[in-house]
Amino acid sequence: MNLLPKIAKCPVCGSINFIKINGKIYENTYQSLNQWDIKKKFNCRKCKMEIALFRNKSNDNEKTIWLEYLNCDEKYYEILRKLNDNKHNKIKKVKNKEKEKYLRNTLHEITKIQNEIRANKTNLKIKTKIKSKGLLIRHVY
Repeated sequence: MNLLPKIAKCPVCGSINFIKINGKIYENTYQSLNQWDIKKKFNCRKCKMEIALFRNKSNDNEKTIWLEYLNCDEKYYEILRKLNDNKHNKIKKVKNKEKEKYLRNTLHEITKIQNEIRANKTNLKIKTKIKSKGLLIRHVY
């Protein structure tokens, strides 16, 4: 347990947060960051978004990640991993003409999913900017 608080910069709004870490390690349910431990979950003092402080198991690097933003990737992580594995495994087994067709279809599915992830992330960023800056005008004169 540290007596001094840790300084973490919010990835959403850029404000500085002081965090007390109590030595407790939370369960990491994110598949894309399976080699990282969650040291602390907290809400930003300015934008009130849920953020987590991750620590790498092997080299003790730390990073702060916005959890809603990470959830956009997590929805499709398993599907993308299976498509990439199938792409690499089936290309070795299939003949040339079939290989091109299969590769084209697989790459099309991968780019379609990646575009959907990008769209979800963009929508999330726009939603938080509108909410935080109060861009919604209630009365128009």
